[in-house]
Amino acid sequence: MPKTLLIVDDDASLCKATEDFFKLMAPHIKVISSPSAVDALDIIRTRTVNCVLSDFMMPSMNGIELLKTVRGEGYVMPFIIITGHPVEMVEPLAQEIGVNGCYQKNGSLGFYDQIITMMST
Repeated sequence: MPKTLLIVDDDASLCKATEDFFKLMAPHIKVISSPSAVDALDIIRTRTVNCVLSDFMMPSMNGIELLKTVRGEGYVMPFIIITGHPVEMVEPLAQEIGVNGCYQKNGSLGFYDQIITMMST
């Protein structure tokens, strides 16, 4: 059974590009996306999600709040935050809650490799 990656971002073009990347580079990973953290919580609560890749800044609930809620409800899947803000601003808050990685949106694409590695075991 394929593992599922949930992308949470209000930028539809980023979600599409990420989905396309995984179809090409890691077809064994099923990718679903959500335009908001609130919708993502519904998905996490009702489906099997093996990893979350979430934007930091989103309307109504940001990525840190989503991570805090997910961890507070007992979910332990890998959770990676991507941000257009300086990583140094976001990462300390996210590490306190149990983030598995925090990356700059326009920086390294190392988070793709990290996700593929985590989801291939």
